[in-house]
Formats: sequence, C-alpha cells, structure tokens
Amino acid sequence: MLLLYNTEKLQKIIWEVYNLTGIGIGIFDADFTLILRCPEPLNRFCRMIRSTEEGELRCQRSDAELLSRCVQSGKSETHFCHAGLADTAVPIFNGEVPIGFIIFGQVAENGEGKPSFATLTDNIRNLHIDIAELEEAYDSLLFFDRDKINSAAEILTMLAKQIWLEHMIQPAYNDDFERILEYIESHLGENHTVTSLCRRFNISKNTLYSYFKTHFNCTVSQYINRIRITKAEQLLKTTDLSIYSVCELSGVDNYHYFCRLFKKAKGITPLQYRKQWNREQEHRLQKQT
Repeated sequence: MLLLYNTEKLQKIIWEVYNLTGIGIGIFDADFTLILRCPEPLNRFCRMIRSTEEGELRCQRSDAELLSRCVQSGKSETHFCHAGLADTAVPIFNGEVPIGFIIFGQVAENGEGKPSFATLTDNIRNLHIDIAELEEAYDSLLFFDRDKINSAAEILTMLAKQIWLEHMIQPAYNDDFERILEYIESHLGENHTVTSLCRRFNISKNTLYSYFKTHFNCTVSQYINRIRITKAEQLLKTTDLSIYSVCELSGVDNYHYFCRLFKKAKGITPLQYRKQWNREQEHRLQKQT
C-alpha cells in the first residue's frame, strides 16, 4: 500500500515528546522501514552498537521482531533488544490495517535498581567494540521503571490514534476512492449500501469491494461502523454531550442499536466508556502531581 507522510507534523510531534521525556522515538512504515527518528543522531551507546555490521543487523532484526509482535497482537508491545535496552512499539492502524509504528526506547528499565553493565556484555562482547567505552556510553543512558514505561506506552497509543485521525500518515487513495470516503464521512447518518454507492459513483461492486479490502481489510458496512464508533469515542472523550446526542452525531438513528454496536466494538457501553476514560484522566493527573 502506498502511504503519504506529513513529515513536518510527524517530526514536530515526536520532537515535543522527546523534549518532554528524553526518550528516543522513531516512526516506522508498515514494512518496518524507518521514516523519522528523534533524536538524530542516536545516543552514543546505540551508535556504537550499530557501528558494526553485525550490530546493525541485530538491531534491525530486533526492531522487526518487535513490530511483528505488534501486528499480531494489535496493541503496544515491549521487549528487550539484543543489547539489553527496553523498546516499546505502538501500532498505527487504518481500520485493521497497520500503516505505521511508533517505537520508543533506547532506555534501560531499572526495576530494583540500575542493571549492571556486566549483565549485558555476553550479548555484545563478540561485536568487537571497546568494552570500556561502551560501558561509559551505557552509564549515560536514561533509566525508567516499568510503571513509567507503561505510562509512556499509553500516551503514545493515544498519539498513534491522533496521527491517524489527523492524517499525518495516510494511504494514497485514488481519486474515485477518495471521493467515496469523503462522501461517507460527511453523510454518516445516511443508510449507505454497496448498491447505492456504486450507483452514485458509477463503479462496479467488485471494484468497491476491492477498494475496502485492500485499504481497510473489511466490508463497506464494517468500515462505516468503524467510522461511527471512532466518531463516538472522540465525542465521549471531549464533550459532555448526552449519549443520545453522541448517538445522533455519530450517524446512528437508533439509540439501542448504537449502544449494542458500541459495546460489540469496545467491550463496554458508551456510558461505561466515558466513565472509564474520565477515571483514567483523573488517575493520570494524580500521578503527575
């Protein structure tokens, strides 16, 4: 799938996160290829590891393994790379299709205390890097406990959704499909069918099916429901509107059907979702203070 990247916005947003946390962040495409990274260059420890051909290969394999786990689970995953650092990856989805990933890390989880450099040397000794210099670089790394790493993963999961919602990464649709998507999103309250869409845009059913299968891995009706649920989520998080109003603004004219649809997608009712979101925000604020 051909993707378009708003590199200016992506660079700015990952710089803001790095500037606040000091944690290195990279944006990867769906093929696990690095698009952007902050900071640039990497920290000294990682630069030394990647300065050897074998070290670079191991880093690439480690990243690919982590991103593959993200694709399989559909959520953020954390592991320790071959050099002993904690890396976390967060998938960016377009429907059910992964279109990119955020990786943050190059930090060492401290657990009960700072890990000894000696515990890492067995994995990296055969890279033929000056161990004394590497230990000095290791000592300059940031160290975070598991709770902070999990908090960062939650924040970047929300960021991944925002990247998709603001189209910082988006598939390069052809003009016909772009018009169909724009029409659906601006007429969410209408009863769209494959037949009505094909008639309006003068395309065959096979072509329409192919568009949605290729770009979203779903049917037309599944896509429309996803858009409605995404709209409802944003309204529940950002407004105090009643559930009835959220239902209406999400393009569903039957309140009970809307609640069933939402619960099927999110596992809880719209009201429970709003309460859970509010509790999480209060908990996050309490932790910050």
